[in-house]
This record gives sequence, C-alpha cells and structure tokens, in this order.
Amino acid sequence: TPPAAQPPTPTQVPATPGHRTAHRPAVTTSPVPPPPLVRTYEAESDINTLGGGAAKQGCPACSGGWLIGWVGFNNTLQFNAVMSPATGTAQVTVWYVNGDATRNAQVTVDGVVGGWMAFPNTGDWNTVGSITITIPVVQGANEIRFNNDNGWAPFFDKITVRPPAR
Repeated sequence: TPPAAQPPTPTQVPATPGHRTAHRPAVTTSPVPPPPLVRTYEAESDINTLGGGAAKQGCPACSGGWLIGWVGFNNTLQFNAVMSPATGTAQVTVWYVNGDATRNAQVTVDGVVGGWMAFPNTGDWNTVGSITITIPVVQGANEIRFNNDNGWAPFFDKITVRPPAR
C-alpha cells in the first residue's frame, strides 16, 4: 500500500504522476508606503476665492471647460482647502493659458508671500501649458493665492498637487 498523500507545503507544487515535485521560490513582501495622492483643484471651483475683477470664463481646451482669467492688477485667485496629509514640501503643477508675452504671478501660501513665477506664452489663448513649482504646506487645509499687483498674470485652468508623504 502506498503511503497516504501529504498536502503540499507552501513552497511545493503537487506532483503529477510520473513527474517530480517542483519547488517554488518563497515570495516575501515588505510593506511599501503608497505614493502621496496627487489631487487636482480646478481654478473655477466654487470653493475658491476670486478677488477684484478675476472672473470665470469658458475654455474648451481646459480640463473642466472653464478657467479663471483677469488675475492681476490687484485681482486675485485663491485656491482654498488644498489638502495635505503632512507638513513639508509639495509639488504643485500650475496649468495655465497665456497667448501674450511671458506673464508673471506671485504665489502666497497660507498668508506667507512667496516667490514669483514666470509663465511663458503657450502659443495662443486656446492652448494650455504647465509649470511645476515646490511650495511649503502644512498638514490639513492650505490656501494658495496667485496675484500680480503690477501686471496681468496668465489665465488659470487648474493646479495638481503632490503633497509630501506622511
């Protein structure tokens, strides 16, 4: 009488008649933290704050079909509730339209005035371009404001934010 069959061990594949038992390499996994979630914030969202004469207008090439124009000369666009899981440095990609010569905007994060960004011409007023910057953020909600007190900024489509990892 042949011996009773034994169940395969985790690293063995059951043998078939006429074949030897094959061994599989043991698989080990180590936990890898997921990458930070990239979030998109549309410029035309009702949660944002438009100051002065900044205004929403149609834009067929833009992600939501709209953009915010006329930022500059004391008109502002502020993205509200830009969320971060941790305090640190976030990568922010600004999607914009600029059919003019290079336009500039100053970036303010949570009330702290930051640097200036130069937005090159995108070819025309129907073509979206992008620039990526890094900014400091705090855990929780952040406010990112664009303005130019001395000239026109580009028209803004959206921002995408890659927050710091936890």
